[in-house]
Amino acid sequence: MKKNTNNWGRNMVKFSDIKSLIEMIKNGIDVGYFIRSHHSFRNKRVTHYFENYHKHVTIYNDGTGVIINEFDMVFNRKEKSFLKRGLDISDGKKNACFPALTNMKKTSIQDRFHEYGFWYYSDDNIISSVKEKYWTDEDDENDVENITLKNNNKVFRWEFRFNYSRIQPHKKYKIVYVMSIPGMFPIKDGKLDIDSINDEQLLNDLESGNSTSLRIKNPIRNFYYTISFESDILLERDPKCMLKSINQQEDVVHPKLEHSYNTIYHKYTCKITKPKIGSLIKINWQFKED
Repeated sequence: MKKNTNNWGRNMVKFSDIKSLIEMIKNGIDVGYFIRSHHSFRNKRVTHYFENYHKHVTIYNDGTGVIINEFDMVFNRKEKSFLKRGLDISDGKKNACFPALTNMKKTSIQDRFHEYGFWYYSDDNIISSVKEKYWTDEDDENDVENITLKNNNKVFRWEFRFNYSRIQPHKKYKIVYVMSIPGMFPIKDGKLDIDSINDEQLLNDLESGNSTSLRIKNPIRNFYYTISFESDILLERDPKCMLKSINQQEDVVHPKLEHSYNTIYHKYTCKITKPKIGSLIKINWQFKED
């Protein structure tokens, strides 16, 4: 009797997938949310992906924010590539506004606690250039700049270009970029400064709190999100990590936001394995009022 090997091949579950699901259950991660997020990282349609991605936001008692994005990037093939990024500080202080990228890159890293700055590093100098560009479509290399965004000094968008000649497919490249932003958060002496709030929605509903977020646009194997508060910052509500997919109406609370304290900072970190493309990962908290 002839066996139907085709059906067996289609229905067989990989041991690695079962192992990943068990690991997610152990970590308290909502398996139902991530079960469709197991990307084929080496899919021909995927130009690049991230093995590990860590976004770390540190908040100082005067409202300054320092953001560190560190990731291991892998290119599936050798071709011209770009990576678009953006940041909106409309929920920061009224007087917070971005200078030009050319000026931010001139700032000494020693001045990161009180000046706008931008610094980056890449293995093998794989990044060929970083240019300010107010894109609309993150996936379109040649989209027209959005003039409305360009004229909004609380919005900053830019683009990393990669050195095509140095790309080695399937090799990991460590990339780090750092930004310092005075007035990123509306606090003074570690407490919420209501008079400095720019965001009308926050002003009308203080309990909604402040947030930092990242939209997943590329496959990521391991994602880490950290928020650190200088020790004398006072919180009305501790941070919580929220997850939301494109078709979801409400956020889902991630149960594993680990807290540590080293006398200088209170640090909260979550780890998410293979987050779903298009999902929004957000950390939300509430500052104590002055």
